[in-house]
Amino acid sequence: MVLYIEIKLKLCGLTLELKSIKYSIIIVNYNSLNDIRNCVHSIITKTTTKDFEIIVVSNSTETKKDIQTIEILHPHLKYIQLDNNYGFSIANNVGAKNSVGQFLFFLNPDTIFINDVLNSLFDFLDQRKEIILAGPAIFNEHLELSPSIANIPSFMTLTCLAFPVLQFLVTKKYRIGNYIVKKDSEVPMVQGSSMFIRKNDFFELHMFDEDYFLYSEETDLCYRISKSNKKVGISLSSKLIHVGGTSTSHNFDKLEIVKHQSRKLFLKKHKPHLLFYNRFAGILGYFSRYLIMTLLLKNQKAKYFANLAKWYFYKYK
Repeated sequence: MVLYIEIKLKLCGLTLELKSIKYSIIIVNYNSLNDIRNCVHSIITKTTTKDFEIIVVSNSTETKKDIQTIEILHPHLKYIQLDNNYGFSIANNVGAKNSVGQFLFFLNPDTIFINDVLNSLFDFLDQRKEIILAGPAIFNEHLELSPSIANIPSFMTLTCLAFPVLQFLVTKKYRIGNYIVKKDSEVPMVQGSSMFIRKNDFFELHMFDEDYFLYSEETDLCYRISKSNKKVGISLSSKLIHVGGTSTSHNFDKLEIVKHQSRKLFLKKHKPHLLFYNRFAGILGYFSRYLIMTLLLKNQKAKYFANLAKWYFYKYK
């Protein structure tokens, strides 16, 4: 186990402190400083050790005053202001490159620690050598366990997209969308909102693929882990709240298209034989959902599914 080490050297009347940091928490900011304040407060309150740093990498331009209110929250908080919005993957990689911790925790700003998540995830990895990346149990604002496990896109998951009724007939292994597990498990992938990994393993995997601007970067990383004969896991004893969508809700419709563009990019990189079937499944699946929502007079959802069906039909290239 790595211990927190503090060495003080007195030179010319000055005291210098050299500290060994165990955990580096990396948070990407996009107009989310209020969320980050709450997130950092929960980290400080719930974490029983002091050997962690917090790195905030900002894709949005903030005022000097607002940045200072973040920097004073923790003695080991680094704020990195990027000169443009480079997306989620690049910002996280910048944070990783500027980290000193032996473990990285990629964390969304709209999250709140319920318990000592860092040490709990460390214990989880320490006891399962085959697992190199882990996620915590994710709860909603009402402290209800949320679906946070997903499958890597496959022929069967896309078939469930095309024919929604199959969601109720197949096992979790083949479902499209997120689901819940009831015990610590090896899983295909965890949410990108909270991912814990050894720093050495992250760099050996060549970090997040920077071709992804937003969405599917965690799918890509987890898939590459599985291809390297390692595992991804979930620790239900590690608990946090994820509000979800606070930095993206104002562009919901546009970002839903980005999500599907990112899935298409994943297939192009790793499963090109499924590209055409993905388009077929998208057209059929979302058009059928549009018809169902229209019959149920749920106009907002009908509009949402219609927009996705149109994208798959007209703009999927």
